[in-house]
Amino acid sequence: MADVGKKIESKTYTEVNYKEIEPNPLNPRRIFDKLRLDVLEESIRANKILVPLTAYRDSTSKKLYILDGERRWRCALRIELGEVSIRLRSLPQDLEIPSALRETLVYDDKTKVLFHRAPIDAKRQKELLGLSTSEQWWKSVEELRGLSAKRPPARVRIPVNIVDPPTPAANMLYMFHVHNLRGQWELMPTALSLRVLMDELKVTDDAKLAELTELSEPNVKRCKILLSFPTKYQQMMLEPDPARRLKANLFIEMDPVLNFYEELSSRTRQRKTRNQLTDFFIDKYRRGLIPSVIHFRQILQARDLLRGTARWKEVVTAMRQLVADPETKIKTLFDPLIAEEKQVNDAAALCKEFVATLRKLKVQHTTKRSALLAALKQVKDETTKLLESLSGED
Repeated sequence: MADVGKKIESKTYTEVNYKEIEPNPLNPRRIFDKLRLDVLEESIRANKILVPLTAYRDSTSKKLYILDGERRWRCALRIELGEVSIRLRSLPQDLEIPSALRETLVYDDKTKVLFHRAPIDAKRQKELLGLSTSEQWWKSVEELRGLSAKRPPARVRIPVNIVDPPTPAANMLYMFHVHNLRGQWELMPTALSLRVLMDELKVTDDAKLAELTELSEPNVKRCKILLSFPTKYQQMMLEPDPARRLKANLFIEMDPVLNFYEELSSRTRQRKTRNQLTDFFIDKYRRGLIPSVIHFRQILQARDLLRGTARWKEVVTAMRQLVADPETKIKTLFDPLIAEEKQVNDAAALCKEFVATLRKLKVQHTTKRSALLAALKQVKDETTKLLESLSGED
């Protein structure tokens, strides 16, 4: 493992076109939002690629693979092809894309993006208009034609620093370190990459993984939580369309609540499995009944405040009601449980702090007593009233 963190040094500088280099199959970055690529594409059109990509040549296939710079490569590909794209809610029902256009005209149903991977001249525009009678389709074609006129194809030379082929682990660590110097990856792709690294290095200790990847230990723990969810939930966090993608924090905040349900009886869980509970909470979240993922913390607060007290049955009842009624909100059930106990705890903590601070001041021998006596009498009066109201047996 000594060579894993070895610095990758440049051996050769060259310039290539997009066909001569390929994305790294181990790249942890799996989500490339269209809008951000549009902004970078305009910058490259105006200024070329100013920062060289880092790549290595595979010893077997002799192909160049990207270590750093896939977004720049994707933009170069779009510019050279003359590719344009727009968001389109759905394709017209009467639209049939002829086989000759299927590689050029592509609709991604997941992201709701329509791509045309070639320049659109008058002849192509007429051809596209003839594919459907929908007015919305005609407007979409006009928009694509306008974009194509503004973004004509152009040759892009891609500057590349070629380095020695790294081991899979070094490959991954290099990209982790790049990630820490630049914008953050989405947490789910980071988690998947961390799993590859753990498998490759046979390392699972949080502190060691944090040191190797330069992730924080809390982020390593969060990644491990995401990896504990089945693949179908991981795919929800990798959804290409930002509007439909579920945030990793939803699953991170949900996880301890799912663990808590597993401590309780099957009747309390309404006989739901862990995955069924997960689906249940995702549905509530999507329908706005969980407006913020931090609402899950109210459940944990109630658990921690009331475990072992006479009110524990109220917590269990609230847990059962939450999964029995698809319309019930967390706040409705758990706010009343937390509020009273929190007020009591805050009051008790304030009393302790007051006594400790008063002792530290050591004012019992002061000669300036009048203001202090008046203040202490006020404290005594309020304390006496409270003691009287709290008197009696539990």
